[in-house]
Amino acid sequence: MKYLRHLFRMSRLVYRERGWMGLLRRMRQFLLDSLGIFPAIFGGDVLYISGCPGGSRLYRCTNQSEMLEQHGIRSNVISQNVPFLPFLISRYDIFILQRVIHNEYIDDVIKKIQEQGKLIFFETDDLVFDPQYLSFMHFYYYMGDEEKKWYENGIGREILENPYVAHCIVSTDFLSDILTKKYPGKFIFVSQNVLSKNQVATAEKVFLQKEFYRPSDKKIRIGYFSGSKSHDKDFQVVADTLLSFLKENENVMLSIVGPLHLSYKFDVVQKQIERHPFVSMKDLYGLIARVDINIAPLEIDNMFCQGKSAIKFFEAGLLSVPTIASRTTSFARVIKNEENGFLASCDDDWKKYLDKLLNDAVAREKIGEQARRDVLKHFVTTTKNDEAFLLVLFIQSWLKKNRYSEMI
Repeated sequence: MKYLRHLFRMSRLVYRERGWMGLLRRMRQFLLDSLGIFPAIFGGDVLYISGCPGGSRLYRCTNQSEMLEQHGIRSNVISQNVPFLPFLISRYDIFILQRVIHNEYIDDVIKKIQEQGKLIFFETDDLVFDPQYLSFMHFYYYMGDEEKKWYENGIGREILENPYVAHCIVSTDFLSDILTKKYPGKFIFVSQNVLSKNQVATAEKVFLQKEFYRPSDKKIRIGYFSGSKSHDKDFQVVADTLLSFLKENENVMLSIVGPLHLSYKFDVVQKQIERHPFVSMKDLYGLIARVDINIAPLEIDNMFCQGKSAIKFFEAGLLSVPTIASRTTSFARVIKNEENGFLASCDDDWKKYLDKLLNDAVAREKIGEQARRDVLKHFVTTTKNDEAFLLVLFIQSWLKKNRYSEMI
């Protein structure tokens, strides 16, 4: 009954805020999510319960689940909104709650997990669990009233503050440090984002036909892949430098994929700008293959940006495209400056590295190839990662101990 009330309340909110089309899109997503219950019915060791669809669910649930499977840990992924979620509790031993929105329905699910003495992990890949950081989240201002309330409360804050939930998983060291300071009693594991076997296979097909995707105009393309409406301020980090290079080099193009508001200053170089809409992961690699240089600017002094992972380096690296990224903690961890990519701390860095890559085709090829080797060696689900392995060992140990206690 609580589930039906929750469903009705959410439908009413979506309709009021986004109209019939918004409600129909949400209903479509709900139906797709509900299909996930069928493979989950068969049970396993770990159940990922996700409150955030899209790229976040892909990297934090689907790909992490695949990584666990490599170590013999059976897992499934399901949306928090599917019906009959309480009936799955008896079929799993560990539950990882990824960016789950707390409500009456989820509260009942958590209580049932507690009653059965099973393990719960709080999981996040962004600095969204503590509302004191709202001022750093520029995307907050693009949200509707429904989403704003979630973030003003803190995504999953009630779960995190539940004394029973003693274990957390995060995607970056920075998020681990923030959680440790605020909740010193929690056991926190860092399991960074990795690419799935399917992502690697899809990118490999594109890589082997890379010349097919390349435009025939021989121009040099700088790619910016925004992913969401929230990156306008991040782009401003490099906007003036890019504009200068475009004005000075008619042979240089700026390829923008996804939503981004460009300043009127770019009107003078409009012919050198390509726009592409947001695309699925399947189509993304073809667009990455079109560019010569990938840029990943972030506001270094923004705490939300410091919590982001280095996905853009991984995705471009699969296609041997060199990346220039802001020197955040996550990018600095995976990019060896001037070896497999470039780290920019200031305007002068952006100018120096863009100038080098725009004028040195050999450097573009050399850096891109090293990035590809490093990504395939260290950042896919099939390769061993020391920090993630600690999580794997803990889960294996807990499962063994729990099942042994059940036997006696």
